[in-house]
Amino acid sequence: MIMTDEVCDVIISGYGPVGVITANLLGRYGLSVKVFERDWDVYNLGPRAVAIDSECTRIFGMFDLDTWLDNHVIKTGIGITTDAPPRGTILVNGTSENKRITEEDRKQYGYQRLSFFNQPLVERRLREHIKECPNVKVFLGHEIVNDQHVNENQVEVQVRKVEDDTVEKHTCKYLLVCEGGRSETRKRHGLKYIGSSYKERWLVLDTTHNDQKLKERLKNFWFVTNSQRVLVLVPLPDNTQRFEYLLNDDEDSEKSCEEKETSKFFKSIEVDPSKLKFKRRIVYTFHARQIEHWTDGNVIFLGDAAHCTPPFRGQGLCTGIKDAANLAWKLTLAVKGNLSTVQSSKPMHRVEIDGQNLLQSFERERCDDVWIMTMHAITIGKLLTLRNPLLVFLRNVIVWAVFHAPITRQLIEKDQIKPCFQISEGILDGKSSCTGSMFPQPKVFLYANNQSVLLDKVLGNGFSVLMYNRSLQIDVGIHSAILQPLNAKLICVYSDEISARRKVKLASSTVIDVVDTSGELGTWFGKYRSDAVIVRPDRIIFGHCKAENINYLIEDLGHMISGKKPWGIYWWIETKQTIIRLIFAALIVVVFIIISKMFM
Repeated sequence: MIMTDEVCDVIISGYGPVGVITANLLGRYGLSVKVFERDWDVYNLGPRAVAIDSECTRIFGMFDLDTWLDNHVIKTGIGITTDAPPRGTILVNGTSENKRITEEDRKQYGYQRLSFFNQPLVERRLREHIKECPNVKVFLGHEIVNDQHVNENQVEVQVRKVEDDTVEKHTCKYLLVCEGGRSETRKRHGLKYIGSSYKERWLVLDTTHNDQKLKERLKNFWFVTNSQRVLVLVPLPDNTQRFEYLLNDDEDSEKSCEEKETSKFFKSIEVDPSKLKFKRRIVYTFHARQIEHWTDGNVIFLGDAAHCTPPFRGQGLCTGIKDAANLAWKLTLAVKGNLSTVQSSKPMHRVEIDGQNLLQSFERERCDDVWIMTMHAITIGKLLTLRNPLLVFLRNVIVWAVFHAPITRQLIEKDQIKPCFQISEGILDGKSSCTGSMFPQPKVFLYANNQSVLLDKVLGNGFSVLMYNRSLQIDVGIHSAILQPLNAKLICVYSDEISARRKVKLASSTVIDVVDTSGELGTWFGKYRSDAVIVRPDRIIFGHCKAENINYLIEDLGHMISGKKPWGIYWWIETKQTIIRLIFAALIVVVFIIISKMFM
């Protein structure tokens, strides 16, 4: 057995989509990372993910691939119909055929709310992109076969080379498990995978074609549902079309994949199978499961290794991507003590980082969101896969009525019925309705560079403090002790360019001035009656406050990442208000007693 002396920061087991995204995020924070993957190429046998939401496209922007991804997706809405187009009755029409929906209506956080992509193509681009990080080493044809804690700060893994079965030992500070739903590491650690596997079998047929008439006919995402057959039609980039349908109880899985049987299916929906080139034919069942503990010492599970979600809401891969974004900055702070991508020779007088508290918050923050999305997907799946003719008829009537009701129609057309992505507890301050949700991302005018950019291009990879129409007045000690180690950007947002020109002369060289050209940020600050907000590296709102309380809010952040329980800016504000109310009530009582005695 070969033993390596080098101790790296992180080892990632599995180089699928979640593993490669995690590697890209950690690589840009400067951590030393090793990735081990058994397969030599992108896995292409089982069903691949096809949907990605605006929140995950935004995460791609953290390593500068958002524009590339946005140019390699199919942008269309979702429709529900009773038969394959052009036949059938349309129950819900959120597709591009609905002319009431504009391109801007479909956007959220600067991107399409839900897009459809070719997973193998995206994975290969992500693997190519990782080459820009020399601190990330990738070992294909290598499989982790065992792991153990050397001490409370290090994990030793045994890695088998596929080509010759030799075994090497590597040591790291943290082991991240991104091995998918069949994770062997999860089994070795004896962690239960709680939930259910469903008996329904789905046949996936991934095809390519150059038939323009067929491409025009199937250019939108359609969920076809009736008592005879439940079918999903998914248009993908590169002339790829997915046909996915629910097998009946009397249909054999293996036989259904044969050319004779698939030809019958295509003829039933008036598609000529001779014009299709098949990339994949596979039968699968879906699962709704979650690991009992997301961490075991310094071993952390994410993606399908930690949870599996049914595909009905397009959130299977998305939940794994959000895991990676949530974990990357916390792991970096736990290892380095700061989020700076540049190593400084000068010591930082920084707040002490409690790595254990940060990493424990990973499970707390992700668990509820994953479970909510899973339940939402299960509910939609049960609704759309009904087979009883009477229940199907009643369902169709109700769905049609809901879609055509003025109040709900706009929500459905703009795909605003998905549960809001919001963290309920963790590294957060206060109890505001927006704390824990993603901060908006409109385009802003960057005054210094004279250009319009999406807000995230200004925020960077650390924390951000934004002030609206006010100058930032931050204590020097707080800045050096808390904000500097967090690589925090200080940003003044102005409602118009004139305000920016008038105030920019007074601003510090460390403050970035932007103009809110769309008015979206002004609307947000007005809605929550705030002047300032702190945004985390994963674009989650830590907290917000009035301008005079910004130093208190930053101190709360410092307490939170150091593991000390903060009083909380909202606790202090509410306490002051409560004291004032009590004093006012006491004065009223005193006045009432004095007046009563005067008339006695």
